[in-house]
Amino acid sequence: YLEKPLEAALVRGEVDQAIARATSARESVRTAVVGRSAAMMRVWRLIERFGPTDIPILLQGETGTGKGLIAESVHRLSKRAQAPFIAIDCATIPAELAESELFGYEDGAFTGAAKKKRGRVAVADRGTLFRDEIGTLAVGTQAKLLTLIEQQHFLPLGARTFQPTHLDVRFISATNVPLHEAVEIGAFRADLFHRLNGVIVDLPPLREREGDIEILARHFVAAFGARLGKPDLDVAADALDAMRRYPWPGNVRELQRVLSAAVVLSNDAVVA
Repeated sequence: YLEKPLEAALVRGEVDQAIARATSARESVRTAVVGRSAAMMRVWRLIERFGPTDIPILLQGETGTGKGLIAESVHRLSKRAQAPFIAIDCATIPAELAESELFGYEDGAFTGAAKKKRGRVAVADRGTLFRDEIGTLAVGTQAKLLTLIEQQHFLPLGARTFQPTHLDVRFISATNVPLHEAVEIGAFRADLFHRLNGVIVDLPPLREREGDIEILARHFVAAFGARLGKPDLDVAADALDAMRRYPWPGNVRELQRVLSAAVVLSNDAVVA
């Protein structure tokens, strides 16, 4: 904010600083989204356009394509960048614990609930809540999540009075299978699906990212090499050829894992 009376030089200075901060944030996020293929440029243009908004985003892509990284990038581009980014992997939470993890609980809500616990939703207040593998949520939990999105409030498990907690949260979700297919077979609520997909961002598998394998390989080798005291490691031409020919079913995550081991074993260059 600016105090009156306004001075032109002061206004100009504040505007210049705001532009610099925004530009710096975009460049920082752009560096994190490694790749120059046409497929990744389409992804980048979408997150640059929708990141600063509060529109819900649904990320779709095979396992290992970087959905979590993209979700964090969207958060860093948003007006909520200084607030919490809370991620929850729905696939790793047992169905009977999903509601307590999301919404928290009061003391005595169930056997073993000795004291009150805040859920991930409450911790994400004013920030971003990222639900990975959201298609694995039980239908009952989906209903409560729909209420949360529509009304921006919730009740923890075991609440003794109807005094819902109001929230201000941006929602990003991810799935490794198209959710519309789950909707068609009744495994996912259609109304929740439509609430989640303000915009759908499809992340391409690594085999469709022409030219990105070499960029990613050199990026990972440089990063792992720096951590292990091998800053001058190179990537041999035969290793790059082998990587281009391999289909990478585990996508970027698999490439990252393979190269982390290769860096440990290498002296002068990563070889095939």
